[in-house]
Amino acid sequence: MVKSPAQTTSVDAWQKVWSVAVLVAAIVLCWIAYGFYQPKILEEFGWVTWAHWLGIGQGLLGAIVEPVVGQVSDRWMQRYGSRLPQIALGMTLAGLLFIVIACLLQIQLSATIAWVIPVLMTLWVIAMIIFRGPAIALIRQLAPTAELPHANAFLTFVFGFVAALDPLLIQLFQVLGKVGTFIVGAVILLIAALCLQRSRLQLPKVSPSPDPVVALPLKRSLLIFSVGGMAGIESNLALRILPDQIQSFLPIGPHLLLAAIFMISAFTAVPLEASVPQRGS
Repeated sequence: MVKSPAQTTSVDAWQKVWSVAVLVAAIVLCWIAYGFYQPKILEEFGWVTWAHWLGIGQGLLGAIVEPVVGQVSDRWMQRYGSRLPQIALGMTLAGLLFIVIACLLQIQLSATIAWVIPVLMTLWVIAMIIFRGPAIALIRQLAPTAELPHANAFLTFVFGFVAALDPLLIQLFQVLGKVGTFIVGAVILLIAALCLQRSRLQLPKVSPSPDPVVALPLKRSLLIFSVGGMAGIESNLALRILPDQIQSFLPIGPHLLLAAIFMISAFTAVPLEASVPQRGS
């Protein structure tokens, strides 16, 4: 049976969506590795109190950098018709920083030089932010408009499933050690970049828009900021505070409870997506 042009286009588009899914999986894996070893590395250098404040500082930095990166990505897309150069830049920087940090951890750093470790960690967070949002935004360009809910549900499934493997991944990272984990993280980003590169030649051509970027009204910007802020608070309550608070009532530890939350979100994403056409987006 010969496929129609529309069916062929849909199959090709879903192959490209798979490349974005691989990238999402790589992002989650790298964040799990970073989140596990960051406090341990700081403790090793005697900066126990830094772990908490560095996390807060990086979170605030992300709140500032993320909108700027998103605006740059939108302008790049409007002018050149592609987000891939920015994604390639961020992935390259993140991979290189993983390797540099791994190399520095193998040598004995003096107290006057050791401060470079948290600086490099912060730069790694910024590098991840540079390509994380634009990479996920590729889904609008790669997936057919009618299948965007399906594609988003699939990415949610991949995110939740990989995040649910956190307990197993942490055991693997403990076996690899911090140096081996960071090198593996760089390799994973390389594999994701290669998967994305394979779809680059088939990326739909988008004509640069001559229209200038229209600024959002202040009221709408504040509304978007409020929704994002509430979502962030809800995520922290559900993923960080809640598991620790209710673990005494359950026979499993907080890590397994967190994995169960992610697994539920993964396997409910696809069924819930079916209600989007009926309820509206």
